[in-house]
Amino acid sequence: MSAQTRVELAGPWERWIGSRFHDVITVPSSYRPIGTARLRREIELAPLKPDQRMLLRFEGVAHRAEARVNGKSAGSMGPWTPYDFDVTDQVRAGRNQIEVEVTDWQVPLGPSGAWEASGGIIRDVHLETRSDPYIENAHLQYKLSAGLDTARCDLDVYVRSSAAAQGRLTAALMRGGTPVAQAARDIATEAGGSKISIGFEVASPLLWSPENPNLYTLRVRLRSANGEDLFTAETGFRDLAIHGNQFLLSGKPLVLRGVCRHDIWKDQGHTMTQAQIEQDLGMTKAMGANFIRLVHYPHNKRVVDTANRLGLFVTEESGLVWLDFRRQSRETIETGLGNLERTLRRDWNSPALFALLLSNESSPTLEVIQEARRRIRALAPDLFMSAAR
Repeated sequence: MSAQTRVELAGPWERWIGSRFHDVITVPSSYRPIGTARLRREIELAPLKPDQRMLLRFEGVAHRAEARVNGKSAGSMGPWTPYDFDVTDQVRAGRNQIEVEVTDWQVPLGPSGAWEASGGIIRDVHLETRSDPYIENAHLQYKLSAGLDTARCDLDVYVRSSAAAQGRLTAALMRGGTPVAQAARDIATEAGGSKISIGFEVASPLLWSPENPNLYTLRVRLRSANGEDLFTAETGFRDLAIHGNQFLLSGKPLVLRGVCRHDIWKDQGHTMTQAQIEQDLGMTKAMGANFIRLVHYPHNKRVVDTANRLGLFVTEESGLVWLDFRRQSRETIETGLGNLERTLRRDWNSPALFALLLSNESSPTLEVIQEARRRIRALAPDLFMSAAR
């Protein structure tokens, strides 16, 4: 059986300002900026087994935060992007206190006022029990044949383990619950992080496009003496290329028709329901669009997942806005580049992902542009469009 269990932390949290209790708010949510607040809640947990790990995962905060479990720091976070913290040594059987100190101002990204500001734990947060070792992430890279009738796939699986371990890794690509390709290999991992690659081919892949958003389910399973761990993601196949002044999608000219979108809804700030996301993107699709520029910061992962299903290309951005890069601190540049890297790791299996944009209405330097390209290419060389065949 899988060792994965999930404890949702959505619901009422106490909000403390300074040393005083202020009120109770719902998490996730976005509130008007107030400076620094401490958000607290308590949770009952079952005892962990010796071969299990406990992870605390945040999908996004606004804008800086430090998480603590039972009074001990779990780690710090920047804005909008996912963070995982291993809190195995901090949790205990029974009652546990989780506290997040959130600062909604003084973020090194650019002047405030470019959009309506919010603070808080703005996206989902939960605890996960995982086996040890466990799958941290997986990235499906592929190359389509000249006739687009075969996909040669290279799957990189990122495994984390507290000690050297052995196991069996299996990967399957599913379509409608039916495997279309499978591969397996025995593995050995070191303490810490390991990257393990596995290859397979997909015959006659159904291609993803705005007109036909064909999706597959990637399922990666790791079995070890300590249990079983599972990673799943939706993905799809498409060939993007540049020919002169044209984009080509799977060999055909592509003209992007779309809109800019903020991840904001009325007085809810950055926190939207799935129904609202579906309505927002569904209306965009209904008007004839095939593309959305997700401005000017990383949006909720559920937005990108919905774009995959509806057939909408998206571009994603760093949060760097209205800047002269020659006058910016290294901290500001690093925050933006780090946002792009975290967003890419989150969405690199998404066929909807068209490009990453470094900044908005800014004057970047050649050095920072080149650094951003190097860092993104190192993570996902397949993201860059090729010249047409």
